[in-house]
Amino acid sequence: MKSFLSKLLIIIAIFNISKNEDIDKGYEKLLQWGLKNSLNITNKIKLMKDKDTKQYLAKNLIPEGEQIMDIPPEIMMNVNRSLKLLNSKKFRKAYNLYIHEDKVNEDVLKDEYHLDQSFMAYILYIVNHKHKTYEKNKFYQFYEPMFYMFEDNLDSLPFYYSSDQMRFFLNTSFGSVFEILNRYINGEATIFEKKVFNKTIIYEDYLRYRIFSIQKSYEVNKTINIVPFLDYIKKSYKNINCDFEVKDKHIIIKAKQNIFPGEELVLRPISISNQHRFMFFGDTFDEIMDKFPSYSIPSVIPHFITDKPVNIDMSSFGERARVDLAEFDYFSKVLGVYKKIARSINEDDSEYGAYSLLLKYLLKIKSNFDYINYDNIRNAFYKRKDYENVKRIIDGEKAFMERKINVLKVHMKNIKNKEKEREKSYNDTEDVNDL
Repeated sequence: MKSFLSKLLIIIAIFNISKNEDIDKGYEKLLQWGLKNSLNITNKIKLMKDKDTKQYLAKNLIPEGEQIMDIPPEIMMNVNRSLKLLNSKKFRKAYNLYIHEDKVNEDVLKDEYHLDQSFMAYILYIVNHKHKTYEKNKFYQFYEPMFYMFEDNLDSLPFYYSSDQMRFFLNTSFGSVFEILNRYINGEATIFEKKVFNKTIIYEDYLRYRIFSIQKSYEVNKTINIVPFLDYIKKSYKNINCDFEVKDKHIIIKAKQNIFPGEELVLRPISISNQHRFMFFGDTFDEIMDKFPSYSIPSVIPHFITDKPVNIDMSSFGERARVDLAEFDYFSKVLGVYKKIARSINEDDSEYGAYSLLLKYLLKIKSNFDYINYDNIRNAFYKRKDYENVKRIIDGEKAFMERKINVLKVHMKNIKNKEKEREKSYNDTEDVNDL
């Protein structure tokens, strides 16, 4: 019976593949371009469209270990290859100028790959906005089929949320991170507009390409590349059936296990937080819900812990004015801050007393999540996916704060136990002396 059911499901899957095989001219053009330029892709998979989703399904059995795809460096897009194809002194000068401006400007993102990613976004913005000027250029002629990848619906990204939808993040770390990143991307666009392009840049259009430059980027031999075709393999922590490796500047995808007809191809997502995925990819995962590589908050907000006046200049704390809760012993970083605060308000400034104030502060931050109404979130979003993303971001922060509060409580309990042991040791010594 089980064997019959399995065969029936496979027949239904194959029927659905055949039934939905509408010709996608954009993808067919992209595929032929890839094949012409050394792409090696199995004919056992098919791109399927379902509403806003485009992803690969198996048409035939793909045995474990079989290569599914070999994406060569020739069809990847990076800054050096782009500048070579553009063959333009203007763009080379612009790149060098942007490198200089990036070094001296504080309003741009300072991660490892932001410079090349943002400049590729700038190139894509220019050649697509002035396509009549560039349509005979080697860059445009070569990469034009790849522009099909940039037709994604971005409505599920917070950049495109309304102010009413964004208000749910007012009391979250995500809200602060989003504001900072949005400001940095605005800063990039301003540099291009005022210093490089010297003409008005339509920010909404630049933002679109900037998002794509992150979504579709992969590091290959320490160079960031926009890579075609990988978008169409589903990313999930469940039912993973494909492996990904970089070999001799090629990206190789192989079957991790037997993939049966009608099954989705599934790769493990790259290691980034839900906050990052939500911001730039519009999806989140339960498996990494409370995982944060960084969770920076102000070290103290005085009115969260006391009604008494705190006569301390907060800026005097310097680097200690913020604390990263993702660090293992985050509490030790701000012990001096809370001792100083305790003395200022005439409260216990012992180690335990200082941590008691920190605990009060963290509990207050966590309590802010209690005011978020999930029914209101559900009513604010049309798509179930968007509601689940927002809820997962908030629940993830709540779970993270709970975990970090428990870590502090355990540390405080250890302090108390050590105090009791010292007191007991002192009393035992006195008893001996009395003898």
